[in-house]
Amino acid sequence: MLPPTSAAPYAPPLGTGVGAMPSVRSKLAPRFSGNIKLPIEEFLDEYEEWVDKCGLSSRQKVEMVIRYMDRSQRHVWQNLPGYFNRDWDTFHNELCAEYVSPTPEGQFSRQKLVDFASKYALEVHGGRN
Repeated sequence: MLPPTSAAPYAPPLGTGVGAMPSVRSKLAPRFSGNIKLPIEEFLDEYEEWVDKCGLSSRQKVEMVIRYMDRSQRHVWQNLPGYFNRDWDTFHNELCAEYVSPTPEGQFSRQKLVDFASKYALEVHGGRN
């Protein structure tokens, strides 16, 4: 029998890159549920702490973020120009604009959906009708 040790429990090194990010099932993972009571800025701040510690590129930040969000919102995020271009700063700003002061009544209003579809259809299809 080995004598007890006072060493701290094993903690894997944080490392860098996509592999160093927490699993989506981890209690440490940032999460965005789409709940209107939780500001998206809080999620983005927590997510940016992780990606900065892990040294992810702008492209990797965009590609990884959708793993930490509710699946019901993914199609909206994946249709933003910043997502297509894999530009984190643009994508971050677009997310903040899309989720500004949402209300239960307006979160999925018909007009908001029409405006969203019209705005990004022009950008995605190069202005073609």
